[in-house]
Amino acid sequence: MEYSRFEDIPTGAYDVLVADPPWRFETYSEKGKLKKSAECHYSTMDLLAIARLPVASLAAPNCALFLWATAPMLRHAFWMMDKWDFEYKTNMVWGKTTKHNKISFGTGYRIRSSHEQVLIGVRGNPKNTRGERSLLLEPVRAHSQKPEGFYAMVERWMPQARRLDMFGRTRRPGWEIFGDEIGKLDEVNDGDSRGLRLQTQNQQENWESHP
Repeated sequence: MEYSRFEDIPTGAYDVLVADPPWRFETYSEKGKLKKSAECHYSTMDLLAIARLPVASLAAPNCALFLWATAPMLRHAFWMMDKWDFEYKTNMVWGKTTKHNKISFGTGYRIRSSHEQVLIGVRGNPKNTRGERSLLLEPVRAHSQKPEGFYAMVERWMPQARRLDMFGRTRRPGWEIFGDEIGKLDEVNDGDSRGLRLQTQNQQENWESHP
C-alpha cells in the first residue's frame, strides 16, 4: 500500500517503522544551499512539524523504529525519537563506500562525513532475530537514498513483520510506503538492487564463516 497523506495510514498496524525524515538544516553558505542542501533534492520539514506527526499511533503494541540521522541532526534525532514515544535501544552505522570499495569522501561540518547512523528504538518488546551486525558497508547511492542491504537486513531481522517506510521514495515488495515522492527512485533502485542484494548476501556468508 502507498500513502501520500499521513492520516490515511492504518493505526496500530506496524511491527517495523523506518523513518528517514526530510530534515531541514543550515549550510555554511548560500552556495552550499543551492548545490548541496536537501532542499535541492526534495521538500523538507522543520523539526516541530516532524515531531508533531503521531508516529506512535501507527505502531503495533510491540514495534521497532529505525530512525535515520545525519551527523548534524543526531541530537535532534534522539529528541525526535522521544517525542514519537519510542525508547532508544541501540544504533547502526552505514559506512559509505565508492564503487571501487574505497571509503567515500562526503560533505560535512568540521570533518568530511563517510557514514550515516540509524537509531533503533522500540515500543513494547518486539521479537527479532539475533544474527545481524551493527555495521553496513555499502556504496553511496542517489542523494539520501539508503542502501538496499539495510532493507534486506530489516527483513531478516523481523521476517514476518508488517513494515512501513516513512518518507520513502522507492517501492519494495513486502513494504508499505508513505511520502510525497513515492516512486521517484524506483528506476535507480531497479538498476542496482539485485547486485546490492547479492553483495549483501555474500557479505553475510563471509561474516558467518569468520566469527
